[in-house]
Amino acid sequence: MITSVLLLKKASRVSSLIFRAFVVKKPEFYSHLYKSLVQPLLLYCSTIWSPYKVKDIQALESVRSRFIQRLARRCDVPKNSITLQSVMDLHREADVNMFHRLSALGFNNHLFDIDSNNLRSCITVRSLQIARTE
Repeated sequence: MITSVLLLKKASRVSSLIFRAFVVKKPEFYSHLYKSLVQPLLLYCSTIWSPYKVKDIQALESVRSRFIQRLARRCDVPKNSITLQSVMDLHREADVNMFHRLSALGFNNHLFDIDSNNLRSCITVRSLQIARTE
């Protein structure tokens, strides 16, 4: 929890810094800066601490939505014309990429129980118990 708060503060500061440091009327310029400077902060170690509480998800998304609001005001464009991928979608992509990397390295048998099913996903993935805490 403390890590996510510090991460959010840093991402908000960098986002604000972008708008203080540059005065450009091209939304693509700011989008590129956001993707280069702010998104990596929001995705830092996301496969480890991926948020599941609604308040944490909303806090992450608030950084993105504030950036879009400021960008729309700065460049005089409607907010709905600015497309930045949602932070939760980025977290899901990072989780899937990590799962594929672990599978390619052969770790999936040691960390996950993978079964086929009749659902749309065709598989069920459960984590195995690695260590007991007593």
